[in-house]
Amino acid sequence: MKTIQEHLRELDHEKLIEQYLDKYPMVLADLYESHPEWTVESVRTKCLQTLREYLHKLCTIKTELDEDGHHGILYAHRCIVQYGWEDPLVFDMMILEELLVQGFCAEDYAYDFSEQNQIMGYYVADTPLTQKYLYKLAVNVMWEASWCGYLDQDIDGWPNHGDTEEEEEQDDDEPLNCDEFCSFVGVERKPEPDEDDTVLQKLKKEAEEARSRYWEYSRKRERKLILEQLRAEQRASQQKQP
Repeated sequence: MKTIQEHLRELDHEKLIEQYLDKYPMVLADLYESHPEWTVESVRTKCLQTLREYLHKLCTIKTELDEDGHHGILYAHRCIVQYGWEDPLVFDMMILEELLVQGFCAEDYAYDFSEQNQIMGYYVADTPLTQKYLYKLAVNVMWEASWCGYLDQDIDGWPNHGDTEEEEEQDDDEPLNCDEFCSFVGVERKPEPDEDDTVLQKLKKEAEEARSRYWEYSRKRERKLILEQLRAEQRASQQKQP
């Protein structure tokens, strides 16, 4: 497997930037108050320059493992979207060492607060689905790696960075349902006109359960392929040893 940095070096950067801006377009209104003198052309020029410098940094930065010496693996799997703007692909990261030991039960991890030099050392799965959508995966990585700035990371200065385990446990509460949320904010929830249709509600529940099964099946399918490749590589490596 190649690292994401190795793939970024091989991809067409102008094509990648175009797809990045298609997924995450510039919002001119956010800049108008601080820079009313900027024109649309000057904003675009600045944006393209920043993204080119960002990609250059990602391609040349010296990669490092995390503090535990683990290797991340980026991979794609499918999902059924609920809304028109969602992507029917999910890009996740898991730990290679955990996958080899725990198999399908290995956790997926967010990495938006990881150092860029660690992210660039993540492997990219050689599965057909992941390899087919390398540009989409690269766009996702560019976005996740930029949460603390494109060029000058300030992870320690980010408000949520370095939360204690106790604080993290407090964030693990069950999410509020619609009725609970409306009660919490003091708003009266108006029922939908077809809410009392039991057949409709039954079909909705079945659709949600099917969507969840589809997501889980695709996730396990891709993990199975990755595991098979890793174990085949291990066997080949052992056979070469005297």
